[in-house]
Amino acid sequence: MLFRSICIAGGLLAAGLVAQGGLGKPVNIGTSGSHRIDVQTTASGGAGYTVNGALGVEVDNAGHIWVTARRDTTSTANPHILVEYDANGAYVAWYAQPPGTAGSGWGIRDLAHNLEFNPTSSDPELIYGGCENSASANTIFAWDPVGKSWVNAANVVITAPVNTVVRALALMPASSPAVQAAFPIATKGVFVTANFGSVVEYIDVATGAPAAPATPSVTPAAYGAWFDTQTDTVWWFSQSGGPVASMQVDFEQASVTGVPTGQHFIGDLGIPGTNPGGLAGGASGRLDPATGITELTYLTQATVDEVVRVEGNYNYGSPGCMPGSLHFSNCWAYAGSATYSIVIQGLTTPLGYLAAGVAGPTINPLPWLFVCGIDLQVVPLPPVLFPIPAVGGTANATFSLAAAPPGPYTINWQWLEVTPAGITVSRAGSTYIQ
Repeated sequence: MLFRSICIAGGLLAAGLVAQGGLGKPVNIGTSGSHRIDVQTTASGGAGYTVNGALGVEVDNAGHIWVTARRDTTSTANPHILVEYDANGAYVAWYAQPPGTAGSGWGIRDLAHNLEFNPTSSDPELIYGGCENSASANTIFAWDPVGKSWVNAANVVITAPVNTVVRALALMPASSPAVQAAFPIATKGVFVTANFGSVVEYIDVATGAPAAPATPSVTPAAYGAWFDTQTDTVWWFSQSGGPVASMQVDFEQASVTGVPTGQHFIGDLGIPGTNPGGLAGGASGRLDPATGITELTYLTQATVDEVVRVEGNYNYGSPGCMPGSLHFSNCWAYAGSATYSIVIQGLTTPLGYLAAGVAGPTINPLPWLFVCGIDLQVVPLPPVLFPIPAVGGTANATFSLAAAPPGPYTINWQWLEVTPAGITVSRAGSTYIQ
């Protein structure tokens, strides 16, 4: 095992599917064979100038990737641009951003998608983005990725702007139970936006009016945001720093009303740049219809500006096996972390059992329970079984991770509870460790 803290080794392992992924694990873009797109090189060839100011990113229902980028700075008469890539990461074309961005030095920043997790909606598919309110007249612009045109009639005008720039941007859908509870009158959902370390602003998509008062910043350097339907939370892409480096790229999670959850994960530190992983740009989450996995596509400004795709899931399998929620907390998922922790909430007994194991370049993947009520069995490569006391229905298992594993690896985990009625199990989880 790669844990320095060795607990009770058990032989219980579930027969079933294999958790191949892990939160933050690289995911190839279509058939490209890579989880990265060199935007600077590919867009420069199409646009006819050096595109070294890529900013925002979004993925549409067809899997096409859209990137906002700064204009050719030899003249302010040149438009900022929107760049299209197909689902396999191949350059398609560039399009001029709307005239309302001309007064901005950078143009549209992060992007948001209205049908990101509801492709069967009768609403037209739109991608949104904004810039300095002084340039855009407080407008969040709407782009039709099917017709490939700006739709002025669908623009959202912010009636009472709080921040000066619409930088990090996500659309929290009205179909989300958490959004419905917090913003019951927002029938088209809510834009959530922040400008670096500014307050978090909530804008009703249907009216442009404030959906709620602004809340304190989640992170000191927010540049991108995406809404996660799996957890009904917002992930903020930031340059807030952490234990690996003072300026690493990372994702910080908060509730739909801006309350930090204490959960973080790190961007791809293998991207070359002055700072590990580059500088944070826009971010987009998309539920892959083929795999059911949330793909996180984000932009980083590094040695070259790149689009990067990693897995955004950390729960697998059937929900409802065990009451409550399964997650990690108070940790940075990186090799050498002393505070990596895995939490279960909703236990009904004073003890939870955590089955945990690793999969990596030299370690075979481990199968995990994905359905309730099937038998456990002993296999040649069992995970470690950790009995963890529960307090108030919550058990928290904290580990010290090896500083020098054999390359990046994945931690797979799942909680079990023994009750008079039998064994109940939680959903499985998986986290990528760099």
